[in-house]
Amino acid sequence: MRVLLLTLLLLGCTTQTAGPNRLMVPGAAVGDLQAGATLTDAKTLFGAANVQPIQINLGEGESALGVAIFANDEANRIEFLMDSRQRLIAAHIDATDSRCHLVGEIGIGSSLKQLEQTNGGPFALYGFEWDLGGTVTNWRQGKMAKFAPHLSLRLTPDSVSEDTIKLLGDTQFPSEAPEMQRVNPVVSEIWIDLPVD
Repeated sequence: MRVLLLTLLLLGCTTQTAGPNRLMVPGAAVGDLQAGATLTDAKTLFGAANVQPIQINLGEGESALGVAIFANDEANRIEFLMDSRQRLIAAHIDATDSRCHLVGEIGIGSSLKQLEQTNGGPFALYGFEWDLGGTVTNWRQGKMAKFAPHLSLRLTPDSVSEDTIKLLGDTQFPSEAPEMQRVNPVVSEIWIDLPVD
């Protein structure tokens, strides 16, 4: 717990005193729910009525059993994957109105340029319009690199343009590429791992 608090202080993050804690710390916590938490812990923390079983889409026709917290409230909805012992092993957000966020207030709708600022420099990401389209692949030793083993973040262009067409497919692109800067895609999906012993 001390390490988590120290990390947040060093990153200059603050937790709001009013309303739910929406800070997602890859590898450590989602709000007040710590890594290693179980389905029972989630029900205790959020109220059993606010925890609903769901099937989570993993892509390519695959899905897995999970739970949604505040399923009907897009601002606070978080989906969790569970293992066979009902431990919450990963968290996912993709709702446009989500208020959940990473360090630096990075959340759904944050731009590539905001990510560069939080990271302290450029990074690399896959081209768009395929299964892993827009996924960050390398933080290039920036501030976000420490979270890399436990963080998957995807960006999506707001619209199609000549620049977007140059950024398609299974190829890694630097965020500082002129075309990527002009497109300035936004965060559309965040996954974080919550390791268990």
